Amino acid sequence: MCGIFGIIGKNYKKIENLFLEDLKHRGPDDDGTYLDNDKLLLLGHTRLSIIDISENGHQPMIDDTNNYVIVFNGEIYNFHEIKSELIKYGIKFRTNSDTEVVL
Repeated sequence: MCGIFGIIGKNYKKIENLFLEDLKHRGPDDDGTYLDNDKLLLLGHTRLSIIDISENGHQPMIDDTNNYVIVFNGEIYNFHEIKSELIKYGIKFRTNSDTEVVL
């Protein structure tokens, strides 16, 4: 199971690494953060790789427009079917991750 956290406020830098370290056992394969200084928002993720074990499944994941960001833990069992339908509508994918289908 992955680890997920979010912080809203000015003092995120003081505790960012503490959260990543505390959640490392939940997702030992990778970790990452997303920071929006304007919104004072920090999202973090420690990853347990199951579906797309490549670097392409890195999170937080950002869409091509940079408008949407996701941190996700779970498994979308029919994501291949959903992805096939979305491709018919012209949606392009960069990964083989179920997370990108949600994004």
